Amino acid sequence: MKKNGIVVTVLAAALFMARSSPAAAGTEPEEDDAIGLNLDLGFASAYVFRGYNVFQEDSQLDQHMLIAPGITWTIFDTGLSIGYWGAYQISGEDIGGHIHGALGAEQDIILGYTLTLPHDLSLSFGLVGYLYPWADKSDVGAKCPVFLEPGAGLAWAGPVDLSLKVSYFLGLQDEPAIRGLSYLYVNPRVGKTFAFGERVKLSVGVGYGFKLWQEGNDGASNIHDVALDVSLPIDIAFGLYVTPSVHTGWTNLVEKGLADELFVYGGLNVGVNL
Repeated sequence: MKKNGIVVTVLAAALFMARSSPAAAGTEPEEDDAIGLNLDLGFASAYVFRGYNVFQEDSQLDQHMLIAPGITWTIFDTGLSIGYWGAYQISGEDIGGHIHGALGAEQDIILGYTLTLPHDLSLSFGLVGYLYPWADKSDVGAKCPVFLEPGAGLAWAGPVDLSLKVSYFLGLQDEPAIRGLSYLYVNPRVGKTFAFGERVKLSVGVGYGFKLWQEGNDGASNIHDVALDVSLPIDIAFGLYVTPSVHTGWTNLVEKGLADELFVYGGLNVGVNL
């Protein structure tokens, strides 16, 4: 992994699962005795995290497919949630190399707490643990690289949905390829959801991300990222849903032109809320 030139930004975002991420929420179950459990299986033509195409070989536009299983339990009316999310590359020439380099076979553990405030405001806190248990120590300096990301967010649900999230992504092992990827991340976002009847919605969101790298931003790539996400959540019945989506955006890459900094990919999530 390296920071300058083309930055390899590891992991999945979990503080903002709908991020430019493949994961997407479905609709609420119809039963009043729901237990707050969500089971989701995501597919995407690429794995883009905070503006960077993680599984790329030559280009931001490389389409190397991702499969992402996830499970989240929202613990009744406590505001607490716990979840798991995994990222597995299933196409492309260097699947094994990405696993050894702490990019593939990502395992995320997610803890969250959301507090509902007056005036349609909500305050959220989260802690995400990112683990790469099959990484090669000779490649990244540790047998199982671990990253922690504490963060907080404020959201407003109005005519448009506004949110601001701030987190710190920290590599735990004291190795340049791990600790050197630490950064502060600031992510404002605006979105709007349109309902077409009771079972179909159209969600559109635009977000901007800014990184302040631990080692400074001079000469660094992937400082800024912009993402436009469009999804179509469809409630089938009994908590079952399917959500096709399309995503496009940009990040700055040192010594690259604008055309090389753009990305686009599609996704599909299927799941159930119980």
